[in-house]
Amino acid sequence: LQYIIVDGESTDETPQVLRRYANRIDRIVCEPDGGQSDAINKGFRLATGQIVAWINSDDYYFPQAVARAVEAFDRDPKLDVFYGNCVYTDQNGRFLRYFTEVRPFSRHVLLNYSNFIMQPTTFFRRSTLEHIGFLRNELHYTMDWNLWCRLAEADCKFHYEPLLIAANREYGTTKTRSGGRARHTEIFHHNRRHGTTLFPWAAFSF
Repeated sequence: LQYIIVDGESTDETPQVLRRYANRIDRIVCEPDGGQSDAINKGFRLATGQIVAWINSDDYYFPQAVARAVEAFDRDPKLDVFYGNCVYTDQNGRFLRYFTEVRPFSRHVLLNYSNFIMQPTTFFRRSTLEHIGFLRNELHYTMDWNLWCRLAEADCKFHYEPLLIAANREYGTTKTRSGGRARHTEIFHHNRRHGTTLFPWAAFSF
């Protein structure tokens, strides 16, 4: 496993945490960035593995998550994207609910109705990501859904494994919860750009 940490010069306890685990981290990049997508893309460009993923600082993997993803790619050389089940927890890691919106892959549903793929559970083949392109730096709320849609539009192969892979923390000050109108506007424009139906169903479901 190769661990790459990209941090936009955090002023919280991040530096202390990084020092604590420095012997287990392959690369630490601590510098200003152009937003979350730009920071994640820096990590992708530094990674050298055949399978890549990103996880945000609030979220975490369950035991064996990475192994399960690797097994899926080993079983199917044509597989491009792996994803699984997720739970929501609060700021202190207490269980809130399961992400019940997850489902086996459907291009039509993904493009038009919902982002049913939870980002922390997702792994990609690096060659596929390089071919499709990394995250769009100008996107702040829909960068993951946009990537899934571009992968789907390129007929990439997705595989859903009904296993608990990751936890997603949710509380009032997270970007998702505090995005307000800016988040909804970005969702609406994304849905209009990639959707195949006349009505932007996903924008209104969000």
